[in-house]
Amino acid sequence: IISVTALQHITDIDDFKLSIKKIINLVKVNGTIAIIEYSPNKLSQSFEERIQNAELMVSRTRDEWKNEFESQGMILNGERGVRYFGYNRGRNSYIYLRNKIKQKIFIFRNPPSDDLSILTRWLIFLITLLIDYIMSQFSSILYKADTRLLIFKKFK
Repeated sequence: IISVTALQHITDIDDFKLSIKKIINLVKVNGTIAIIEYSPNKLSQSFEERIQNAELMVSRTRDEWKNEFESQGMILNGERGVRYFGYNRGRNSYIYLRNKIKQKIFIFRNPPSDDLSILTRWLIFLITLLIDYIMSQFSSILYKADTRLLIFKKFK
């Protein structure tokens, strides 16, 4: 079973626990559940505060996700940080590079152009994808990722 950023949107604790239980019941012995969820190592608010303030989603730490599944008989079998290009660090890298290249191009143009060419934008995009891919190969960086793929296995 694969779940991608769906469970974090169940804001009622009882509904959340019931949903986890139903998902686990669907899995055969030695079956696998893979979830991708926002799950940083630490959050500034306590779990109770996050539940009280929940409207669209409840943020849970990596350990809270792990404990929830393990309390219902699953075992964490693997995990990996997930990096999405297009938001957070990947998008910020793109914007940073784009602005730096714009400044360099404007020095040589008179008068400066209002925007970068499509080819230049694609080149920046490809460079940031390459940087993002290289960064994704270091486990120490992925461990710090806010979004994780958690893989649980059912043994009984």
